[in-house]
Amino acid sequence: MRKPPKTATIKKKIDAYAYKAGFTFHPKSDGSYALFDIRMGYYVFRGSHDKAVQVVEDVLWSRYLNLATLQA
Repeated sequence: MRKPPKTATIKKKIDAYAYKAGFTFHPKSDGSYALFDIRMGYYVFRGSHDKAVQVVEDVLWSRYLNLATLQA
């Protein structure tokens, strides 16, 4: 597994990376953004765009580090 991309790359392609992390990305009418967890079937985050990007980045890094630990 490759290292997760930089924050700027995730920001530009948030839909694709959110899906890779197991979420769908939804802009809301009040200007906030939400992440819907595909596996659990409900919204797990609602907040600013930058915070949503941070959540996606954290999940991708967590999976990368867990996989690296298992392979070591």
